[in-house]
Amino acid sequence: MKHLIVYACVAASLSGGPFSPVFKAQSMGGEGYSESSIFPESIDSPLLEKSLPPMDYPLLQAHAHNDYQHTRPLFDALAHGFNSIEVDVHLINNELYVYHDSPMILDKNKTLKNLYLEPLRLLVEKNNGQVYPKSNAPLLLMVDIKTEALATYNALKKQLTPYADFISSCENGKLTNNAVRVFLSGNRPVEEMAKETFRLMDLDGRIEDLGKGYPPDLMPVISESFINVFGIGLPGSPISDSQWDLFKRLSRLVHSEGKKMRLWASPEKEAVWEKLLENGADFINTDELERLRLFFSNCHVGLSPLCAVNVSDR
Repeated sequence: MKHLIVYACVAASLSGGPFSPVFKAQSMGGEGYSESSIFPESIDSPLLEKSLPPMDYPLLQAHAHNDYQHTRPLFDALAHGFNSIEVDVHLINNELYVYHDSPMILDKNKTLKNLYLEPLRLLVEKNNGQVYPKSNAPLLLMVDIKTEALATYNALKKQLTPYADFISSCENGKLTNNAVRVFLSGNRPVEEMAKETFRLMDLDGRIEDLGKGYPPDLMPVISESFINVFGIGLPGSPISDSQWDLFKRLSRLVHSEGKKMRLWASPEKEAVWEKLLENGADFINTDELERLRLFFSNCHVGLSPLCAVNVSDR
């Protein structure tokens, strides 16, 4: 309840004004979905010898939480059409490793370069400068920093530089979109990045970052925990209309700054996903890739009430 009161006060003080249009999901509608058309018969190495194209069009609102925990990091999400992918990184011995927690035994193959940067380079080359063959929307790669913010950021800058030809950049406030847009979550060097005149990375914002003047080219997304917004209710208890109304006001506040709204750790339930989208969420966060793909496909063919929502009325 404490969080709800705080958000209500913020929304009341900064409500109103235009906001950027939310992403509309571009659904595959179930057509053309075939893993055999995406993956080689066997994937034994994190660095693929060849790259096959993912789905033609992405689901712009689909966010793959902790993507590296899937059987085929990156490629499982792309096979399901996800356009936003989250990966946790640790800076260990001057290398960026992909783990949620600091590993007791280090697998030297599980690096950001091996699992994500090199495969993305191959995909972009294969697909004429973009990740999805028929979409020029940048793939969003969220890097969740688990180690010290500034040291890890400096290591990321060094590692991303050789891939700068396909990564979105910002120079003197002017964003140049490319095949992949990288933004940082977790331990973020916010003030240091805000002072830079050239960047290959942006920031995943928090509710407390609203109203501070951070532009959308620096902070394109505002993310918050589902529990922090809605509180902890009894198991199975419904979310009240007043709580959804508060979330809608919060989403409008985020949109008024030209940013996108995301909640993490939301329930893996279609009814909740519908209400989140209806009330202004721009991303659905999930560990269940196929379930969310089917959710958007059902909406596309008219099986979901969400299809009747007019997003311009939010």
